[in-house]
Amino acid sequence: MTRHAARPMPPATSIWWTCLCCTAWPEPELNQEARTQEIRCRHLVGIRRWIGAANRPDTGHPPANEANMTDDDQRDVPADEPHEQDVRELRLRMTWYLHTARNAVRAVLPNFRPVDVPGDEPPTEPLMFESARSALAWFELERANLIATLRTALEKRLFGLAWRLPAAIYGLFERHRHWEEWRQIHLWGLAAARELGDRHGQARNLLGLGDAEWLIGNTGTALEHYAAAIEANREVGDGWIEGFALRQTGLIRWERDQAEEAPALLRQAIDVFRRANEQRGEGMALLSLAECERSAGRFDQALEHCRTAIAIFTEIEDTWTIAWGRYWAATVLHSAGKHPQAVDEYQMAASVFRDLEDRDSESLALIGIGEAYTSQGDPDRARTHLGAALDLLRSLDDPRADEIEAKIARLE
Repeated sequence: MTRHAARPMPPATSIWWTCLCCTAWPEPELNQEARTQEIRCRHLVGIRRWIGAANRPDTGHPPANEANMTDDDQRDVPADEPHEQDVRELRLRMTWYLHTARNAVRAVLPNFRPVDVPGDEPPTEPLMFESARSALAWFELERANLIATLRTALEKRLFGLAWRLPAAIYGLFERHRHWEEWRQIHLWGLAAARELGDRHGQARNLLGLGDAEWLIGNTGTALEHYAAAIEANREVGDGWIEGFALRQTGLIRWERDQAEEAPALLRQAIDVFRRANEQRGEGMALLSLAECERSAGRFDQALEHCRTAIAIFTEIEDTWTIAWGRYWAATVLHSAGKHPQAVDEYQMAASVFRDLEDRDSESLALIGIGEAYTSQGDPDRARTHLGAALDLLRSLDDPRADEIEAKIARLE
């Protein structure tokens, strides 16, 4: 049971729950938006039917002829076997969900590594998204259903889908801070991959599980998952997995105690990303290396790493990550005493985060602006920006709000 499942149903989900309970469909002429909603509801009706069936006593365990059947098996199901035919129908509906979820991730994180989707094509065309905002809105509307879909896939022994869904969508859980749910979906995904003996599926879910534990604050557990991801990946040779596991390991070791081996791990990650032609990963590792250099007072080297990373992100047209590059460049400039330049970089980053409705990242940029103005001896502007950051943090129930409130009080 996830934390979300215990909370009252939000209004948006209530709308879709009403839709799920419908059995008759209107036939009038529909505009494109209405058609999209109709398609979505039809798929959710089928999925919800199976979620309910999975909880009935007579369907708690799969029959013997289904026990060894997974969605990775590409054999036809005879029409005279109704239960297996129903499982095939469920698999098709879940495949639609996985395709749609991948499209949502692509709209938000265009350079995120997608997962392959084996098997039959979905019965209707997956949804497409014109912007990150529309994709994130869809995700929040469907988040509870995505989690329920994953649970049903695991219960119905559709293990290939069950490991792929969390690996495909976890960037959306990260963006909106659903960290406990994020951890849970990877625990299910890892269990599914282990049922199949799929080392790639294990590595993908271990990597995401490490990220979730890191953001929750369990850095020791995160390091264990990254090490396990690297080990599982040895049989796969995926540079994206290895590079990010190394980068995160180096980042955590530096954050914890500025371990001497941290920069070496980050440089190793950069080499892995370059061999795999994973440009975004290379840029992210460069930003982590820049933080090591900044902490050591080597500001010129740190700023050079930031500029190189921003150039990479610009080349691959990754707007959100460009903003992060500017944020870290601003942090270096602030530490180097170049406060006006730092404010400029922070403001450009904050503007992007605001446009993308990324309140968490926007709050960090606003804090940076406030601290830069404080260093410049401009308490009024500092108070304005720290106050805006405080409002965002309060809206997120973020414990850092108390720290920012104390900063504002010291400006009085």
